[in-house]
Amino acid sequence: ALFPATLAGLFLDRGMAGSAEVLALAASLLYVAAAFQIVDGMQAIGAGALRGLNDTRIPMVAAAVGYWIIGFGIGWTLGFAAGWGAVGIWIGLALGLASTAVFFVTRFNRMTRSGSLSPEPAAQA
Repeated sequence: ALFPATLAGLFLDRGMAGSAEVLALAASLLYVAAAFQIVDGMQAIGAGALRGLNDTRIPMVAAAVGYWIIGFGIGWTLGFAAGWGAVGIWIGLALGLASTAVFFVTRFNRMTRSGSLSPEPAAQA
């Protein structure tokens, strides 16, 4: 977000009481959302690539661990225990998504480079 305050200001009535605080929070969250979009793209590509290799069970478990244990755990810790509020929660969720993305891409690379994949049989005409 090149101009997060300007972008967030499009959806906010600046004349209302407390709008300055809301604008500052929204601008902070837009930075986290920008990073979130990058790792979400990596995660989606990795999940699709693994699905193409018929590898779905382990990625499902990895996604649950990444989102719920890592993401939620870090988000709760940063948001509440460290006092970072909404920004901490969003950072935690983004880190959980990033850990899942790294796992997916690493798993895909290992599966495709190991030579353990058996080719699909040719279709009969």
